[in-house]
Amino acid sequence: MTLALAVALVLGALAGALVRSRPTALPGLLCGGILLLVAAASPHVWNWARVRNGSGLPTNYIADVSLDSEAAQAFLFAAVGSFLGGVLVAVFVPPAPKVAPLGADRVARLVRWASVVLLLMWCLGAGPSLWYRAVYLESDGIKAFTNIASLLGPLVGVAGLATARQAPTRRDRLMAYALAGAWFVLTSSLGSRVSLLFPVLGFGLFLQWAIHRRSWRWGIVAAGLTYPVVYVCLADFALTLLVRSTPHGLSMYLTNLSSPQVPQLGDPAGWVAPVQWLGSSISASTVITEFSVAYTPGADVLLVNANPLPSGLASAVDPFSAERFWPYEWIPLSFAGEWYGALGPLAQVLLFAGITGYAGVATEVFRRRGLPIGTAMVLALVLLSMLISIQYPSRMFWRLISMVVLLPFGAPVLTALLRNVPTRSVYASAVR
Repeated sequence: MTLALAVALVLGALAGALVRSRPTALPGLLCGGILLLVAAASPHVWNWARVRNGSGLPTNYIADVSLDSEAAQAFLFAAVGSFLGGVLVAVFVPPAPKVAPLGADRVARLVRWASVVLLLMWCLGAGPSLWYRAVYLESDGIKAFTNIASLLGPLVGVAGLATARQAPTRRDRLMAYALAGAWFVLTSSLGSRVSLLFPVLGFGLFLQWAIHRRSWRWGIVAAGLTYPVVYVCLADFALTLLVRSTPHGLSMYLTNLSSPQVPQLGDPAGWVAPVQWLGSSISASTVITEFSVAYTPGADVLLVNANPLPSGLASAVDPFSAERFWPYEWIPLSFAGEWYGALGPLAQVLLFAGITGYAGVATEVFRRRGLPIGTAMVLALVLLSMLISIQYPSRMFWRLISMVVLLPFGAPVLTALLRNVPTRSVYASAVR
């Protein structure tokens, strides 16, 4: 057992013990757990799944399964920092008395209309190529809209699905589900892996609802739905790989779904390949991080990129060539490896402790204002940033962290907006 692993396990156990009475430790506990799992499991998964090449890496790369490898150490020190941030914020930021949350139906309506606006911006950003694209990531729409809505839009779409049950009327609930379906089809047709969030979250929400019903009939329904939901996730992931090398878009959606590379519902034996594609795509992080530690672009590039601005406005640094797994230019370096390679273990611990500590404080800010939607947004963004850090470079990571940093400052604005949204009774009477 390495020192980093031992420290991570001790701090993780401490954060787990604190989280029940000090919910501010939750971001650190979740992020540290993810990074610990990646450090321990990803080399083994890669060596099993690499033959399917779901990541774009050559299949002759064999991951070092030792926890002493550079990639494992980068993940372990990041886990140490994450757990440490959770423990420190739990100790020094005691929870205030619980505040009654603002109306859930108000949150649902606000999120839903934000989703509508961002969906329109997302489509205008994609342009006519939304219908047909010959080249992956081709775009002929309004670039400013793409910069704003490319990531934020689908995330708000996911939030709209999460709050659908709180909608004030049946019509609004149907609208929320229809919006989630539109986001799923659009993102899936263009090969975005964000589309996987919709079936996973939707099934999770259904399971939660079925458990609360405490009915064996709904338990049977949930068990029966597990098979098709797993199929949808695997088929969607296979589609995201397929469209990287074939024409795609809404006009090609059904055609691509019927491709031999996409598993079929009635052939579970054919699901092995998509499972290995998915496994190799995620676990490639261990190989990419190993390379990122050795060939980091340097602290100057990583620090210059630490802002939420579009790349062209941020600096003269070329975000493409500076952080690539050369000679495989289509594969980006991982931020966790870059930062560890450039600045060492102490900087890794301090950065990730600062992130999860700040996220814990941010959740407490929203909790004291009675804004559970804000707490959920902070948790979602900080968890997503951890997943991004293991396989994507600094620009994307810093943008997500910038959102986490800015969110608490928007709490007063969100409170004012929600107070001006009509309540369930007022809105329902107006609809009638």
